Amino acid sequence: MIATLEGRVRILSEVLPHAAFDGQAPDEMYFGSNRKARLSSPATTQQPKTSTMSRWMGFSAATVARPAEISPACFRGAGPALDLTVVLCICLPASVRGLGRFEHWLMAKTRKPTTSRPTRQGARIRHVLVLDALRSGVVPTIAAGLILVAWVLLSVDLISSRLALSIAVALVLFIALHVGLSPFLDGGAALGIACAVVTFACAWSLIIFWPFHRTIDAPPPVFAGEIHDGKPVTVPLSGEAGRYWMVVKGYFPPSSAQVNRGAHYRLHVIDGAGLDQVLQGDFSDAWRERRLGRRGRLPVHIVNDISQHMIESASGQDLTLALTETTGGMGNVVSVEIGAVGFALPLFAAMGAVLTGAALLIDTRRPIVPRTGVVTMETLAALFAGAAFSRLAGWRPGFVDLSVSAFVGVVVGVPAGAILWRLAGAPVQRLFGRGG
Repeated sequence: MIATLEGRVRILSEVLPHAAFDGQAPDEMYFGSNRKARLSSPATTQQPKTSTMSRWMGFSAATVARPAEISPACFRGAGPALDLTVVLCICLPASVRGLGRFEHWLMAKTRKPTTSRPTRQGARIRHVLVLDALRSGVVPTIAAGLILVAWVLLSVDLISSRLALSIAVALVLFIALHVGLSPFLDGGAALGIACAVVTFACAWSLIIFWPFHRTIDAPPPVFAGEIHDGKPVTVPLSGEAGRYWMVVKGYFPPSSAQVNRGAHYRLHVIDGAGLDQVLQGDFSDAWRERRLGRRGRLPVHIVNDISQHMIESASGQDLTLALTETTGGMGNVVSVEIGAVGFALPLFAAMGAVLTGAALLIDTRRPIVPRTGVVTMETLAALFAGAAFSRLAGWRPGFVDLSVSAFVGVVVGVPAGAILWRLAGAPVQRLFGRGG
């Protein structure tokens, strides 16, 4: 093989004439007489062995070693054999290289893509790390931070109270769900259990969020106007029976003296179908002092001029409102807004019962032993908190109303959930074949 390559190189460099060199071989063009002197040295004039290329061409290696003695006439006399040999010497290596490249391209196209084992292991490790981070306390901490951000934005009047409260309620419910359902994020839950948990989480969020949303973003009032003493006002209900909220706002005349004032009002409500109700309340206009530092004092003006009432209309007939009494420093006029209560407590109680049963089932599938009924306790606490918020929140609820409702839900719902789990947890586990 080496002899064959040497023969090819010598033919291309020392024998073949090149058109760009005026008929001279490349070695004759670049080396000139020095090349001739080197070839005429004793080391190169020794009679070498006949190579394979020389046998193919029909002359000895000694003839190849002396290109200066070979004239173009010699090539022309060699006939087609030399031409064919030269063409093969030039084209055959290029053809072999081309076939090799084509074979490599064909193998690359037909080779099936395979994922290396290290890549699969890295994907599994990343999957485990993500699930572990989701189960940790990082996610609830971020949600609590967002609640604080919403409160700060509300304090500087960058967002409305409705938006801030909605964000806070949604994040609190998310934290509760995360605490109860985070054990299912271990990656080992069956497909059926995972689908059941996702369905429960969606239903839980919608049902619990409903009373908060209907209280925060209440429907528009069906009536808004002023009622003067001795001038009754008719409020059309358009035949819509149900519960209605009524907001009464009083007015104190302006005063330059920092004195405390109080007022009392009385409203008479009838509908001609059995409703005859008297609503009354008190307003106050007070001044207080707040200490600043060790010696300073600051006057604080506190005005309480809004009251809220609930009306139950069984017939849906139009209401008649009459301001029958105003005493104290208030004027003889009040502003009244009446709106339908968009939250149906009986329906909410029925859905809450179904949700509590589903929470019991979810607790029996929690991959933590011993099971303590966490989801059941959270569900009852959230249900009681939603009912308390819809009943106790004012005309324009705030973070104080949300805090009070959450306190009621925790105090009432958590013990009730613990008792329910103690009584019904074990039977439910035995019924569905999953012992604790």
